[in-house]
Amino acid sequence: VGIRYGGALLWPFTSSLKPCAQADGKAGLRLRAGVVLLLAGVQVIYYFGPFMPSYNAQLRLYERDIVDVMFRLPHLPPGTEIYIYHQGENFVAHERYKDFRWWWGESTIPYADIRNAGAVTYHQILNMPVEGDVAFFISAEDFGSKDALRRRFGALPAPQYSPYNVPEDRQYVLYYFPADP
Repeated sequence: VGIRYGGALLWPFTSSLKPCAQADGKAGLRLRAGVVLLLAGVQVIYYFGPFMPSYNAQLRLYERDIVDVMFRLPHLPPGTEIYIYHQGENFVAHERYKDFRWWWGESTIPYADIRNAGAVTYHQILNMPVEGDVAFFISAEDFGSKDALRRRFGALPAPQYSPYNVPEDRQYVLYYFPADP
């Protein structure tokens, strides 16, 4: 929109789509082209300059990578109960999860129960009804949830890390408990 209408303001056209005759000729054309290039350059500098670090600080630096989890979910066996326990206040996983289910379809991305690890009590995990395979995605530093899982299911299985190129400090660790071990 900005290029179409901004360009028309800087370089007016006639109904035959030929540039209007300007009294200033090539100098006016060069001035208009310079203004367009300057505005485009300022936008690119702003995007990669102050905008991206601010964006990353708001959405990426303070949380684990929920998109990595979304790519790992379809590889779990069908019917697996999935729980994602996150820590911290700056968490946008609910919105991203809904977006992935909408784009890829509910049959591709299974339902997951997403909760703040601080809101999940020790007794809720211990008394959790389980009717099949269960998968827990938790942070590696969530020792409370690990202890509750250990008491609920016995020995913890080996933690499964992402097969994708995601730094370990940004990953959710997967603990998968099959119904029939």
